[in-house]
Formats: sequence, C-alpha cells, structure tokens
Amino acid sequence: MAFLTTNPSPYIINVPELQNVITSATGSSDTATINNSVNSLLTYINTATGAASLNSLTSVNTSDDINVRNNLNFENSVILMNGAVTLTPNNLAGADFLGLGIDGAETIRIAGQSVGINTTAPAATLDVNGPTIVRGSLYVTSTIVGGAAPSLGNIYADGDLYADGVLYPSDPALKMDVRIYEARGLPTPVEFLWRKDGERDIGVLADELAALEPACVQRKPNGTLAVDYAKMTVLLLAEVRELKRQVAELRSARV
Repeated sequence: MAFLTTNPSPYIINVPELQNVITSATGSSDTATINNSVNSLLTYINTATGAASLNSLTSVNTSDDINVRNNLNFENSVILMNGAVTLTPNNLAGADFLGLGIDGAETIRIAGQSVGINTTAPAATLDVNGPTIVRGSLYVTSTIVGGAAPSLGNIYADGDLYADGVLYPSDPALKMDVRIYEARGLPTPVEFLWRKDGERDIGVLADELAALEPACVQRKPNGTLAVDYAKMTVLLLAEVRELKRQVAELRSARV
C-alpha cells in the first residue's frame, strides 16, 4: 500500500496501487503507409455528405444482419441472392422498372402503373402470362364503396370459360317497374364455322337477335357483337307461355 502524507494535516490518505498501466506503445512509424491507408479509405467515403461507395457490403459476423437506416439507390444495378439475380431495378437504360427474379430468370416486373408476371412488357395494370389460379372470390368492378360487395364489371375472354355454376343477380329487391315479358319471336337457329380456326359451332346471329331483343346483345371492345345466351331463356319462356295460352284457348273453344 502506498501512502501520501499531507502537511501540515496529520491525516493520511490511502491511494490504491495502479495496475495494468500502459508504459509504452508500439506502432507503424511509416507515415507514408498510414497516409496511403487513409487515402484509400477516403476514396470510398465522402466526408462532406457522409456517403459511402462500396462494391460489396459484408457483415464481419455472418450471423448478424446488415441494417440500413436510410435509402438505398440501386440505379442500374442488380441484387444477387446465392449468386443469382433476384432484384433488377432500372436495369435497362432509360427504362424505369423493378424486376424480381428467381434462379436468374425475371418473374415479376413492375413498370410504371403496370405489373407483369412472366412478362417483361406488361400491357395492362396486371398482365399475367400463363395459367392463373384464384383461391377465393374474384371481383371485376369499377366501384367499391366502404369495402362492401362491389358492383358488377365485365370479363372478356378470347377462349372458353368453364365454371361449376353461373349465378345472375335476380333478387326482386334489386328490380323496379317489373312487368310480364311478352313474346317477341325467336332468332333463327344456325350452325356455322368459326373463321379463326374453322371449328363447327351452333348458335344465333347477333344482329338478328338484336332486332328482336337488344338486351341480349352487347358490343365488345373490339367492335364485334356478342350474345348473352342466358338472357335468351326469357325469350324462350315467353314463347312457351304464349303457346300455353293458345293451347288453352283452343281447348276452351272445343268445349
């Protein structure tokens, strides 16, 4: 124990012995080497803005995450995952898009207001190239109010539509000015070949049907006419109802 005696005070102050005191230090005496190291570091760091420009970013401890507290600019760059391109932002000169890929192949592209799946040139808000499965309800509508069931929209398909069932809104509460539909005649049933592939089919001619009942015919965006065959059942029911009325009159006339 070391002692420090004050004078003229008779009190004694105890001072613990110092341990692990650094008495000397060694380091590089090569100033040029140190300067070169500092200058090399400054080529990657902008001291004015605090920005760092690096070719790679690796955590010293591979189990640790690398946290970014601000924006990352990947202009004209790609992001790799396990050696394969995963993210390609703005990879084409002058083209603004974001591409997501798996195993080096781009799968999703976001360009402007469009999203493309399995296509690098989405032609609509959502452009899916390939079979699509919807595991729930699919609403095609232009109006959604308060998250309630939306109003009806249109589905256009160049091919066939398959469904286990097709339902049409028909609740009386949705209708007004309800009247009995009177028979107006029926279109001529025809058989024909489609120009696109020569396949045989049967049906009616849309223009003839439109002359009888315009509600059964709609014009598609490409300008051609399409028939709502489901509504044609009303024409058939009206004809059957008229036939029943005539049969009843004939029977009553015989009595």
